Amino acid sequence: MEVKVCNDDKIVSVFLAKSDEQFYDVGRLRQRVFGDELNDNRYSCGEIQQDELDNSLANIVVACSLDNVIVGALRITRRAQQKFICDDAYNYPILSQYLSQSEEETLSSIALIDRVCVDPASRGLGVFKQMEEFAAALIAEFEDRALVCAIAPTNFRSQKAFLRTGYTKYWAKPDGLYFYVKDLQAVAGEAAEPLAEVG
Repeated sequence: MEVKVCNDDKIVSVFLAKSDEQFYDVGRLRQRVFGDELNDNRYSCGEIQQDELDNSLANIVVACSLDNVIVGALRITRRAQQKFICDDAYNYPILSQYLSQSEEETLSSIALIDRVCVDPASRGLGVFKQMEEFAAALIAEFEDRALVCAIAPTNFRSQKAFLRTGYTKYWAKPDGLYFYVKDLQAVAGEAAEPLAEVG
């Protein structure tokens, strides 16, 4: 599956990374955005950093410019295949209440979207929106129910981006991360009952 989008005469292709070169370029993009721009020390030591979810089960969605340069990336991890990092933080009882299903059903039907980064020079072209739509379509093919993400309360850019693409904040840790969900059934017209936001 590949999607090509034209924005202001710039063509961006969105697809799943496959080659070692593409994975390396994703790592370099993460280093630039997270390490240099956001001062995340996991990415600022000059080496390409990965974590335990960067494995064969991960789906790395990338966006490429017309000259074949990776300008955006995000990672999709299906909970049915492996636990998320800090798995307990996602408060599955509250998420299950939001989705009106059992916790067992939730654990087998959600996917995490994380490590989202867009090259600063390509912002404003709808790169994140196209990657997120690709990710949602990919997860729908697996018949998963929802996408979730965790965002720092000070990361206003990401909060706005996810809210604009249909996510709802379902949980906020006291003095900690905000957690968002996108119910794909609601997008398809089978809306879940909304919950009051926490925090």
